[in-house]
Amino acid sequence: MHKNIKTFINCLCMSVMIVFFIVCPSVYAQAADDKTVDNKEAAVDQNLLVSPAGKNVSVPSADDEQSSRNPFQSYIAPEEESAVEVISGAGGLPQTPSPSGVSEDKFDYSSLRVTGLVWGNDMPKAIINDQVMGIGDVINEAKIFNITREGILFEFKDKQYLMKRESVDGKPR
Repeated sequence: MHKNIKTFINCLCMSVMIVFFIVCPSVYAQAADDKTVDNKEAAVDQNLLVSPAGKNVSVPSADDEQSSRNPFQSYIAPEEESAVEVISGAGGLPQTPSPSGVSEDKFDYSSLRVTGLVWGNDMPKAIINDQVMGIGDVINEAKIFNITREGILFEFKDKQYLMKRESVDGKPR
């Protein structure tokens, strides 16, 4: 008989644990969901949502200006005019003519042969005359100021020159 009582107590304990660990949390979760649904329904009426942390979050209505904005419109302001002279490519002439009668030192880029550009990382590189060059390197007395998708920006005697990249067939991109 002692063995039967022990088995009965074990079954009773298992039943209590099942009820405690399975049934109680699901009942509590249902009650919590009911409260959250009530809060969300009340908040939707006021164009608010309740975040998981319990804070109200504003939701724009369909009539707001932001919801109908052009997705192709850039948030970035257009660039202003700069004092950069654009070079059409290796061997070309600067597009900005110098005033007549004024002797001005120009960056001699006719001997530069650019065969590769790597941009978009912390250390952009250019292959110029079969040498790997980076920002700050000097070639033909000109310092490489920046390397971008558009090309290489040189600084020569306090003036900047942009050598635009060219495709393999020589046509500008």
